Amino acid sequence: MIKNILLLFISIFVLITAQQIYSDFSTKSSTSLVTISTSDSASTITIYRHSYEANIGIGTAKIRLSSGDYTISATKSGESASQKIHISSSKPVSVSLKLAPILKPVIADSAMAKTNLELINMLPFVGPGLAYRITYSFTGVDNSEMSLTITSPSAQGQQDALNLLKDSGVNTDQYLINYVSAPVSL
Repeated sequence: MIKNILLLFISIFVLITAQQIYSDFSTKSSTSLVTISTSDSASTITIYRHSYEANIGIGTAKIRLSSGDYTISATKSGESASQKIHISSSKPVSVSLKLAPILKPVIADSAMAKTNLELINMLPFVGPGLAYRITYSFTGVDNSEMSLTITSPSAQGQQDALNLLKDSGVNTDQYLINYVSAPVSL
């Protein structure tokens, strides 16, 4: 009787071990290890895919990613860098990000320039209870066009953010507004 129980426990142990080995092998073979380093050890590393973003480390990070397109970025007080990557196999990928100052356009003396400056001083802004986040960026060859990004997990949060801008006197028709459906993090 004890011999049978002992054999049963040994069989279960072997089965669990085999399952774990298979699981580790299949996970590692269907993902790629991405190693990320930055030029500033205090920068925050964020990964973006579709409408999802996640902070994954400070200065350096390693993460396993499945096949697909990703954007890796690093930021720290007025500096940033980003790189798009494509994962298609289980080969390791290395990403090295060199932070550079975030370029802001020369703001001309106009009503639009004054509004832009007021927005720059107001943003980024996180709504109550992490309902939404409003950020800005500059685009165009000379960084002369300002766009806004509203991130929220809900349509109501996006609308609340838009209403906040309008209530603050911002003419939202003058900006390209990108909406991202994703959880908001600090």
